[in-house]
Amino acid sequence: MKKYFKSLLLFASLMVAAVACTYDDGELWNKVNSLDERLTAIETQLSQINSDINSLSIIVYALQNNVYVASVDEVENGYKITFTDGKTVTITNGKDGADGKDGINGADGKAAPIISVDEFEGKYYWVQIIDGVKSWLTDKNGAKIPVTGENGVTPIMKVNAEGYWVISYDRGITFELLLDETNNPVKAVGKDGADGKDGVDGKDGVDGKDGVDGKDGADGTNGIDGDSFFSDVRVENGVLILVLADGTELRLPLEGNNAEDAITVKGVINGITDGNLTIESILNSAPIQNNSFSIPVYVDMLPQLLMITDENGNIIMMARRYYESSEPFEINAETTALALITTNPLFSLIDKEHFTELEGLILNSSQYPKLLSEIQKSIEARKDIYDTNNVDLLLAISNLMEDICGQSVTESSQSRATISNWLQLNINDPYPFIVEIEGNVMSITNTALSPAYKGSVAHPNIGTKQLNIPTRKGYGGWELIQQAAYGYNPDLFWADLGNGDPVTFSFTEEGEYLFDFTRNDVDFYWNLIKDLFNEFGLPKVQELAIKNVIDDVVGQLQVSGVLAARPGQDPIDFLANIGEYTINVLQSETFKESEHGKNFYAKFPNGDNMLEKAKRSLKYWTFIKGSSNALLRIGWKIKAPEKVQFCLCFYESQVTSCSTVELVKKESTDNQEGYAGQALLEPLEVFVNAHSEDGTLVETAYQKVKFEVVSGGGSLSDDVVGTEGSYFAGTSWTLGNSGEQKVKAVAIDMITGQEISEPVYFTATLKEQADITVRLDWHKLSGKTDIDLHVTDPYGEEIAFYHMQSASGGWLDRDDVVGPGPEHVYWNQAPDGVYLVQVHYYGSESHAVTTYSVTINAGEETFGPYTGSIAYNKTVTIGALNMPDATMTRSVISVPTFVEMMEIDNTSKKYPKKK
Repeated sequence: MKKYFKSLLLFASLMVAAVACTYDDGELWNKVNSLDERLTAIETQLSQINSDINSLSIIVYALQNNVYVASVDEVENGYKITFTDGKTVTITNGKDGADGKDGINGADGKAAPIISVDEFEGKYYWVQIIDGVKSWLTDKNGAKIPVTGENGVTPIMKVNAEGYWVISYDRGITFELLLDETNNPVKAVGKDGADGKDGVDGKDGVDGKDGVDGKDGADGTNGIDGDSFFSDVRVENGVLILVLADGTELRLPLEGNNAEDAITVKGVINGITDGNLTIESILNSAPIQNNSFSIPVYVDMLPQLLMITDENGNIIMMARRYYESSEPFEINAETTALALITTNPLFSLIDKEHFTELEGLILNSSQYPKLLSEIQKSIEARKDIYDTNNVDLLLAISNLMEDICGQSVTESSQSRATISNWLQLNINDPYPFIVEIEGNVMSITNTALSPAYKGSVAHPNIGTKQLNIPTRKGYGGWELIQQAAYGYNPDLFWADLGNGDPVTFSFTEEGEYLFDFTRNDVDFYWNLIKDLFNEFGLPKVQELAIKNVIDDVVGQLQVSGVLAARPGQDPIDFLANIGEYTINVLQSETFKESEHGKNFYAKFPNGDNMLEKAKRSLKYWTFIKGSSNALLRIGWKIKAPEKVQFCLCFYESQVTSCSTVELVKKESTDNQEGYAGQALLEPLEVFVNAHSEDGTLVETAYQKVKFEVVSGGGSLSDDVVGTEGSYFAGTSWTLGNSGEQKVKAVAIDMITGQEISEPVYFTATLKEQADITVRLDWHKLSGKTDIDLHVTDPYGEEIAFYHMQSASGGWLDRDDVVGPGPEHVYWNQAPDGVYLVQVHYYGSESHAVTTYSVTINAGEETFGPYTGSIAYNKTVTIGALNMPDATMTRSVISVPTFVEMMEIDNTSKKYPKKK
């Protein structure tokens, strides 16, 4: 075959020479010999390529079928891997090596394509990487080609008679052209031209071969590292890690790694008598004797959770940390406090370095002493740490989370570093994709941790083509907020994290292109549940062992169809629902009796007990609403829309928006009256009437409304607002101090940056400034929560929802029963005396602890915002405002006697029922 291939090319060259008028015979034979040398070099390269493809197939089979690595032996130019099923592979390790193939490529020649693998919905499929662009290999029907399983194949590569790369999916019976991202065949042998450069020998891996000079061709392009599809091979913590050329890691456990990954730690408990207490880890449980314990844990992977439980299963104390040695340590109130906070889903996945950093943030919080005090009380009383009736502890946790997440509870913490000001959040960025256009090429990248999307692009002339957007791997916890904004600060510790792999599309025909994407819920749930296992304390090395378990759970989720993420849903509520469903599947008798279930519980003997406690932990956090929810939402992107559609037009080599958008004002939000420096009662709102060229109504994340203060000096809660499934966009407007109050709204295309509508304008009228204004807001992620503002005037008359106007001239503008406010109480002409300001938590769907903010304006003075946490059916006294001095006292003690007599009993005072 080799001889025939060379002869055919030689014959073609001679035929060209035969029809020429004159030619240099020596030059012709130099070209033929050069081509012969290049083909010989390519055939040598092909042998390595097909060997690597075959090795990848065996490795993925082991990965997906829980086959362990029996041994890894270093051999000449690489490693020999033997699996427990008897199969072996030999791979070359080209780490740090530059390929020596450059010289075999002349003009139009390309570096050898890389055939690799990638994961989708828990399974591996073949991909190709050409000039750094990765895409799925697909069959004639556009379906991905699996590596293993019933329809699994092992591709074979070669070069055809015309010098192009071809590939076979039927063991070499038939071959087809390998196409790049623009559907063009990939040239393996370049045209004749000037000499190509010699390649550079690879380092630290298999030596790259010197390139053969390409005659009369342009310099060849760079090849792959070290003639190998593998850039690194190493063993860490009982796991063989294979790094593919594109950076993808394949992790295979070594045989017997369970024992190697576990150590026994010893220690003592402090702060409680040990009567009938037990210590539990994911691996085992053991009795506490003489306040001492000994328990096996996983080592140096994820932070492992230890729980001290009583005879009723109540969790009394905890510790969560990385265990590197069996040195004794103490479990006490402080370890319990740190473990309680770090098990918040916001922090569930965190590496060792940043776990210490997080602990420091907690310990340095001004709210930490109060949290520690409440935990000490809980331990002394032998209360369950996850008792949702322990309101004082819930409030202490909420205040600390607000403090470290950036919603400062005390004035002294304003200048302190918090999680939110670490994150460089940019919530106005397009979501769920980053879409960039350069010339006629569009790049679509999955933003942060958006789910994968299945999609297509349609054009009248070219028809419909598939265009699927893969997700970035991983969800959950600390990684979620690290991924929150792709505009992150590169100096911060999450700078090595990014978005999904880009997918490109070229505009070739003039006209309208309709892009239509649907969220891939299977992929979403698979990655989410994988990280829930990490939340439960299962180390990453065991992900292979639980892959089939995740498949089982996802399959049941598909059948149930009840847990889809909804726009506006609280992220912790959603996570708790998924967690509870997952654990219920794992604890079912059907699963325990299955092959997957038996394997799971063999690896995690105490898994049943720990999963039950993890379910309680997730549920516990649904009783605390606040800034951590907001950060989790931004990072997690739970608002991922089920459908994403947008239209782009391509005319005269320009890509533009082809949607027609009309903004229609909601009239009740225009021409409102309000006080300077105060938010209007109703947010500004517009209906976004967007149509494509064919008249179809379009709702998309890529057409947003930009609000801008034109005059008056006021401010807006959001400048760029999406419609999120409602076709309406709105923002809260805080009025300026003087002059004409005016706001402009215009629709913009987030891809092209164009303004795509005529502007509309909102105006407002300033009222005469009130002597006193008291404003209440509460957290927007509290759900349907009703918190009330109560202000008692100097005559003892209370203004609240049931009595909205006082004889002294004070009035409450509205009673917001669903949140998040604002509510205002005003006095245009305030009598002298003391005004008692209080906040009462009237009702909600969840009865969860949440946060409030109160701001008081008296004359030219502003007090607050006073922020804090509040529990259901409780009242918080903000303080007493003294007029006409315009001074604020944060203690009821200084309030005159008649107010002291009105002091509210938080357990007995009853307010009228609301209709």
